Amino acid sequence: MEQHEISGRVAITTGNGGLRKINVTTDFSTAEIYLHGAHVTIGIIWLLLLWGRSMQGRLPAEKAEAVEIAGLYWHFVDVVWIFIFTAIYLIPTH
Repeated sequence: MEQHEISGRVAITTGNGGLRKINVTTDFSTAEIYLHGAHVTIGIIWLLLLWGRSMQGRLPAEKAEAVEIAGLYWHFVDVVWIFIFTAIYLIPTH
């Protein structure tokens, strides 16, 4: 398998003579967005579970640290999105 790079695009020659073109920038951006989306989903599920336990009275004051950690996780994911959004949508690539 050979790999040739031309201005951010990679062309990979497969063993049977086929050619597959990959746009590294687009593929990385897409993967980054999906990975962030997975973390947002995890955060939403975590916060909903904590909220549900709280509404049922099953979240005692001794478990306040769990709420703090969930809040820190959520805000970390939010700050990461600011950097991802800036890098992908606001910084010109040409």
